[in-house]
Amino acid sequence: MVGTTGEIWLNATNCQHFMALLVFLVLIDSKRHTLKRGIGYGLVAIAGLSSVAANFLTPLFLVRYLQRREKGDLVLFIVLCLTSAVQLAMIIYSFIHQAGSSPIDSRFNTTLDLYTLVRQIAFFAVNYPFFGTQGSWTWLASALLLLTVFLSMRRFARHWEYPLAIGLLTVLSVLASLGMYGGPRYSSAAYVIMMRYLLALHGDGEVPRFARYISLLLLAGSLTYWTVNYRAGLEKYRDPAWPSWESEVQAWRLDKNKKLQVHPAGVRDANGAALWTMDLSTCRSVTK
Repeated sequence: MVGTTGEIWLNATNCQHFMALLVFLVLIDSKRHTLKRGIGYGLVAIAGLSSVAANFLTPLFLVRYLQRREKGDLVLFIVLCLTSAVQLAMIIYSFIHQAGSSPIDSRFNTTLDLYTLVRQIAFFAVNYPFFGTQGSWTWLASALLLLTVFLSMRRFARHWEYPLAIGLLTVLSVLASLGMYGGPRYSSAAYVIMMRYLLALHGDGEVPRFARYISLLLLAGSLTYWTVNYRAGLEKYRDPAWPSWESEVQAWRLDKNKKLQVHPAGVRDANGAALWTMDLSTCRSVTK
């Protein structure tokens, strides 16, 4: 996947990024079919309750409704308003009842200056999706992206959802990230939307041919880079001292009372042993 990071995998914590992407796909889809609308309502409700990031896209459904006047978009906007209210209530509750004992107290960086914050947002919005931190190549790709968007401005009304979704997800994800420094995993949904945006521009026959060629070049370059560097992106977050999942499962099969050691990194005891474990006998994760 574009913007591959070892911090993204299918679990309860990271489902928020996949849910945000799901909501965007519902946004750009047609709402004219009754069955499709019903499925969309259910999926968006689940996504909004499961993911803070999914709710970042709420305003776009109102914009789309005002543009096309499809009732389904208005209903989805209302659904996301309700799920946003639930998420906000949970966040406020956490602030009130976990003050002084939770990492949430240090989530927002009050010493971060505006210039650094804007630079972080710009980097994760238009630099990182293409060649990660590869310096000049990344900046070249960003310049080509901006040129492509500029040349395609007369078709903005047809593709407005993409840049606005990328902007909302990136800005709000950086602001809501730990320390407000952002990171690849916080913007992973935006990276996929970026690639879909380039594909949409390439397939639009009314976009200038030069812009269509550039969009295809950027798409191919990004997919190639992240495919080649997929393994390296994962290994960066793996400690060689950790036991493999296969060996842990084999040990559990010999002793059903054994608790399997799992991710994340950084949570260790005085001897350096991982403290996060999974108790399969109760099918729930626990921390020692």
